[in-house]
Amino acid sequence: MTDRRSTLRLVDQISSGHTTETEGLLVAPAEEAMIRASLTIIHHPSWDLVGLHAPVQNRGSLLGRSPRSCLPGVFDVPKVSRDHAEVRIERGAVVVVDLDSRNGTKVNGEPIERKVLAPGDVVELGGILMMLTLGPASYPEPHHPRILGHSWALAQLLADLERAAKSEHAVTLVGETGTGKELAAEAIHEQSQRAGGPMVAINCSALSEGLIESELFGHEQGAFTGAGGARDGLVAHAEGGTLFLDEVTSTPPRLQAVMLRLLENGTYRPVGGNQQRRADVRVIAAAQPDILDSIDAGSFRSDLWFRLSRRVVELPSLADRREDIPTLARHFARAVRPDAELAPALSRALAAADWPGNVRQLRNVAERIAEASDSPLLSDLGAVPAVTSSAPPPPRLRQRRSPRERPSRATLIEALRTEDGRVAAAARRLGVGRKTLYRWLEGYGIDPDELRQPESDVPT
Repeated sequence: MTDRRSTLRLVDQISSGHTTETEGLLVAPAEEAMIRASLTIIHHPSWDLVGLHAPVQNRGSLLGRSPRSCLPGVFDVPKVSRDHAEVRIERGAVVVVDLDSRNGTKVNGEPIERKVLAPGDVVELGGILMMLTLGPASYPEPHHPRILGHSWALAQLLADLERAAKSEHAVTLVGETGTGKELAAEAIHEQSQRAGGPMVAINCSALSEGLIESELFGHEQGAFTGAGGARDGLVAHAEGGTLFLDEVTSTPPRLQAVMLRLLENGTYRPVGGNQQRRADVRVIAAAQPDILDSIDAGSFRSDLWFRLSRRVVELPSLADRREDIPTLARHFARAVRPDAELAPALSRALAAADWPGNVRQLRNVAERIAEASDSPLLSDLGAVPAVTSSAPPPPRLRQRRSPRERPSRATLIEALRTEDGRVAAAARRLGVGRKTLYRWLEGYGIDPDELRQPESDVPT
């Protein structure tokens, strides 16, 4: 059986067009930036090969032990035939065809002779599972000691976190519950110039309105009942490092004004104190994807959002990186049972399941399966959450739905002047909705009526 390094090198040559012929298989060059259908290995008897992917070629991709295989050497296992199956593109659809193999080919656990595939479908032969995924023909393989996976969505995320780490501006991490926002914040901190300083985290939804200001900014002696002595807050403890504000939209309105001052001027005042203090901290916030709804409802200040959204990083859900699920599950199971391995059927079920709680929910399920198993080969399908649809939910292409960063004041004024102060027309010019443009104008204190041309100046 081949090793991962040599296979990666060969697949990269094939997908990037650096070779025109490999073991008799003609290969058409492909643009790396083009979104293409690929077969990504999500389960393999040799786990080192999980994550390898091969773009589906227009002329067909052979699966099997033949040296003409799209992943040479990867299918060298006993139950796979020499020419086992082929995946090809027919009239724009991806089709898998069994080539009269000895042990058959399955899609989503069902035997097939020929099957049209959708993104997220899992092809199985000889205990090897491959998911049909969408992404560039090739991309840098993700590498992080604690954020695990092989998907394109994860590669994008790690690149975003690395770029955010190079800046001193505030960052907001936007993602669903359980996607690992605190872990992402730690990754930014560890790659930043502040890595030598502390990282201090606070969950803004876990403290009452009366406590959170004292927790953040500290208090002076006698500031409130029970304040027997002065105490520094988390801002002071984060001096020279990073302050992570989780669930930032839960911050009480009065405290939002104080946080705005910290972000704008780098100053704060302890509860009950009279003297302003300076803070040398970099703020990373975390919020749910509905943060703009909180702004529209008036529960979260738009001017505070403008400060926090200088850089926004969107965290993918498990639906965006479904091919990573077996790797994550195996990692979590091995934290409980170091010799744990997943049965192919369990990997397939986990990859197809719905995970509203994302990675946090997956971790709980994987640990529970490992704890309850009498064998290192984990196979308990009963613990896997139910699938709400008849087919596995397809992995979504990672769309950057994060709220747009606010343009400069000059850009907004120029757009309004060009459109004679008409907000709807200026919004179309900037590619945003009117509500978004109105928030931007409010943040800068711009009155669009003042930018309209007087009637006498309008050309006739």
